[in-house]
Amino acid sequence: MFISQKPILFFLNFEKPYPNQCFTGVIFSSNLYKFAKDPENYYLNKIVRIRGEIKEYRGKPEIILETPDQIEVGK
Repeated sequence: MFISQKPILFFLNFEKPYPNQCFTGVIFSSNLYKFAKDPENYYLNKIVRIRGEIKEYRGKPEIILETPDQIEVGK
């Protein structure tokens, strides 16, 4: 999983970094306060499972993450 951050979005890119990622979890900045502090390091190199409605954006699948319970961190 690769992570990138932009001013209004936070991306969890799976498998490869943008723009070659196979799947993305997106956290909008308006919801970022709900998630772990310093998420770029918190989720980095961890096995995660995300849940939500899969949508297509620019030909790639993504899930919009609105609450932390949509992300399960593996052991």
